[in-house]
Amino acid sequence: MMEIFREEPGRGVELFEKLHEYVNHHFKLEEKYMEVTGYPDMDRHVRLHNIFVEKIEKMEQSKNILKEGFQNEEFRHKVSDFLHDWLMKHLLGIDKELEAHIMKSHLK
Repeated sequence: MMEIFREEPGRGVELFEKLHEYVNHHFKLEEKYMEVTGYPDMDRHVRLHNIFVEKIEKMEQSKNILKEGFQNEEFRHKVSDFLHDWLMKHLLGIDKELEAHIMKSHLK
């Protein structure tokens, strides 16, 4: 992925747009599962979703900053680290807890 940014730094803006679309769809689906199954930790999980969306939206607010930023290797690494850390913690952490809850529910 970093090669794309080196060759075409403007693709970073496109990546964020697609990420934002995906996250909105994915989070809504997860939140529906939480609601339907009565997930006990729903408030915390949704709060973490909202924090992530807010961070992505702040980064998207100025497409010029993103476009110029992705031309800077340090910026690319910081964004990549942020996304990697958040997604790994989310997917391997609280999403696994949600998955276990859903597997015990009537929806499995």
